[in-house]
Amino acid sequence: MSALPKLRETRPVPVTVTQDLVLDIADRAKDALYEFLTEAPSWNKRGLVRWLTGPYDAAVIASGPVLVPVKQGAVSEEQTRAIVKDGHEKISATLADLAWARSVDIGTWALEEELVVRIRDARGGFGFAPLHRPGLALYSRLLGLFATDYLVRPLDYVWVG
Repeated sequence: MSALPKLRETRPVPVTVTQDLVLDIADRAKDALYEFLTEAPSWNKRGLVRWLTGPYDAAVIASGPVLVPVKQGAVSEEQTRAIVKDGHEKISATLADLAWARSVDIGTWALEEELVVRIRDARGGFGFAPLHRPGLALYSRLLGLFATDYLVRPLDYVWVG
């Protein structure tokens, strides 16, 4: 008789309780990601700050402030544009070829990478919300927005090929 394979040790996944409905959170995540995809290429520092403190902040469960005070002039307009451009290029490439998502358990991956948290809403529904942590890279923030919507509405993402 062969030995049973070892089961991977798993930690219980904490669940955050929220008054917001799962679909409302997914809507805000999709809206924030869409705004980034369509408008970010023209952003300067002010545009990025407006997005972070507006649509992004409305979509996430935060474990710290979305913006941290920095010495004025610490990040130049050039650096900001480079950060935005890099994030835009990476998330655009990721979304352009979702074949990788077929071979990955996105829920487990997004939880392990701390891009999302499990939530239970006011009606008892379970889902996910993007998790913000201080120091989180822009691309990781964008992946959290995508993962949240994908996990709630996977059929919205059509597989081609």
